[in-house]
Amino acid sequence: MSLLLDLPGLALAAGCLVLGLGLSSGGPPWLTFGERLVIGMVLAIVGLTMVGYGLALLVGVGMVLVLLLTAFGLLAGGYLLWRHRPTLRAQLVPRAWALPAAVVVMALAMGYLFSRAVEVTPDAWLAQYNNTWSDWSFHASYTTTFVYGHNLPPQNPIFAGKPFRYPFAPDFTSALLVGGGWSIPAALIWPSWALTVLALSGLILWARRLTGGIGAGVIAPSDRSCSAPPSSWRCCCC
Repeated sequence: MSLLLDLPGLALAAGCLVLGLGLSSGGPPWLTFGERLVIGMVLAIVGLTMVGYGLALLVGVGMVLVLLLTAFGLLAGGYLLWRHRPTLRAQLVPRAWALPAAVVVMALAMGYLFSRAVEVTPDAWLAQYNNTWSDWSFHASYTTTFVYGHNLPPQNPIFAGKPFRYPFAPDFTSALLVGGGWSIPAALIWPSWALTVLALSGLILWARRLTGGIGAGVIAPSDRSCSAPPSSWRCCCC
């Protein structure tokens, strides 16, 4: 139950995915489709978060905001996909399967690790990694202060009346998902997983562009992934 994903939050994630695909369908021709896909997905997440923050100042963080952002993502992304439909089908078919296979394996491995970051039991919330226990507790408090505390414009949730100088955008993204019905663990885990997969995919693509081969692209994220627990990636994504 701790990882339950309610439909409004899933709809927002789908809207973000469509917008990211739409943004990646265009772009500079000297970039590969994989590179444009990573950039497009990051831009979609950041863009919806920024638009959501602006709208939240007017309507708050709740179901209305989630539905507005979902509609925006689906409409804008759908228009971009329709505009680039003549070339999109050819771009979606990979010329070689080694790179997509490496990304899928990495995404599944990260999904397994992130799904174990927080476990909710009838007696307690269990943090499986040290960074989860020490770091995600205040990320959860920052996330909930937007949804339940209506902390907009944000003040420091720990020191009342002080300006909030922490880069809170990732926590606001999680707040949008909580507003869409997701549980707090799910709203922290899955955006962190998505940004980790995008970051490691970008590292794979960058290494492949530098070396011309997939080998270095696979080794590079493996070294980074082994140097820190998955829970610390939320800080990196901030």
